[in-house]
Amino acid sequence: MIEIKQFTPFTRSYKRLTGIGGRIGNTYLYKYMSLSTACIVLQNNTLRFNAPTTWTDPYEKRFYEADYRMVRNSQLVNRKTYACCVAKKRECEAAWRMYSKNYLTDPCVQFVINVGQLRTFLDQYAESNNWDIYEGEVGYTLNDKEFQSLHLKSSPFHNLFFEDFNIIKYLNLLLIKRQAFEYEGEIRYFLQKGQMDMRKKFVDIPIPWNYCLHKVIVPKKLSPALSDKIEDALKKNKMLCKAKWPNYYERDVPIEESKIYKPFEKITIQ
Repeated sequence: MIEIKQFTPFTRSYKRLTGIGGRIGNTYLYKYMSLSTACIVLQNNTLRFNAPTTWTDPYEKRFYEADYRMVRNSQLVNRKTYACCVAKKRECEAAWRMYSKNYLTDPCVQFVINVGQLRTFLDQYAESNNWDIYEGEVGYTLNDKEFQSLHLKSSPFHNLFFEDFNIIKYLNLLLIKRQAFEYEGEIRYFLQKGQMDMRKKFVDIPIPWNYCLHKVIVPKKLSPALSDKIEDALKKNKMLCKAKWPNYYERDVPIEESKIYKPFEKITIQ
């Protein structure tokens, strides 16, 4: 059953971070990207938030690009938003395939991110730059037909989302995906500010990856050249973090192979 997830305050240590629905209990979240992108991310020490207009799936940006002029109170809701997507599930074969630009030369890698550390740095950035930041779990309740008709008054869910429209309901709309994609287990972070120039398609938030990364997962049988490339990027990132954030404890981030295609011994059916 679909419902509106309400804002959930975090602990007092977070000043600008708000949960949408219940607090996500994961210790780690997972970010997929190509190896070449991972090296750039480590070099820059940033996490990118994109304008939803850049999302490739037209369904995902449907309620971001919609015309709300007929919706009462919509003019009072700030709809200018940047978003960053991560995964709640440890393994997702579709993500490994999607983010691999070329399996041999630029395969997908997975960042295993410490949620507590990530929240701390996102909140610090939001506080120092007067942003609001929200964390919510994507819902996969609606089927294709229900999703496509949600904006119509004939939809049984229309009043739930568009009557007494407010920022909570708007962000809930950006957390809806179709049932067919439930395997993703996606978490979204939203970044908002009162006055925002949305001509810029993304915002890069400073994140000291040496402190937020639990480990990096790579595909099996990564070539020596690619192994050296990601190892070198992590070593350089450690030095960059130590120079820019000297008060934090630096560490060696381990690299492990994905076990999603772990081979099994031949079995005998009994």
